[in-house]
Amino acid sequence: MEHILNAFLIKGFLVGFFVAAPPGPVAIFCIRQTMAYGLISGLAAGLGTTLADAFYSWVAAMGSNAINSWMKSYDIYFYIVGGLFLVYLGAKIFTSPLLDKSKPPKEKKAIHSFVSTLFLTIASPMTTFLFLGMFVTFGVFETALSGNQIGNLVIGVSAGSMIWWTVLAFFVHFVHTRFDIVIFRYINRIAGTGILGFGTYTVGKALYKLIG
Repeated sequence: MEHILNAFLIKGFLVGFFVAAPPGPVAIFCIRQTMAYGLISGLAAGLGTTLADAFYSWVAAMGSNAINSWMKSYDIYFYIVGGLFLVYLGAKIFTSPLLDKSKPPKEKKAIHSFVSTLFLTIASPMTTFLFLGMFVTFGVFETALSGNQIGNLVIGVSAGSMIWWTVLAFFVHFVHTRFDIVIFRYINRIAGTGILGFGTYTVGKALYKLIG
């Protein structure tokens, strides 16, 4: 039994790691926050998306048709809200002033990073179906899952996701110390444009689907 539970921990870890790894608006935001406000802010951003991933992996593992069906029925509205938040976040970053790297990271910046990534990931209900697909790939649903197996799966997903974000935050924190403060102007422009673009595309796609 212990061997089976460990197997689900490993599968969950791999799924969490591979789901977190692809670049996207959350990764862009995490990189920018780490460079702008320090390692703690970057780790907080990673923690926010890790908790959201844990929730969606739990929903996927539970295999609740009612929950999945409900989320799929209202995914357009999730995308509109999430997209608008991305547009706001991207515009705010794009217009933010140059930041002084010598200032210590503020606690409120870490909280802001955490809440932002938590909201961004929660506002993407299709994450559930991404986890479903990954679980199928790793053979998670070959047999009915017990409560302990689901728990180990979610813990594994959380660990895999958080390790990815931790490695990313530490890497960015180490590399950015070599840059001059002027580089923040380009970081703000690139990060802001990228996130705003993701948001605009998300809202546009959702509205097209809603109207069409």
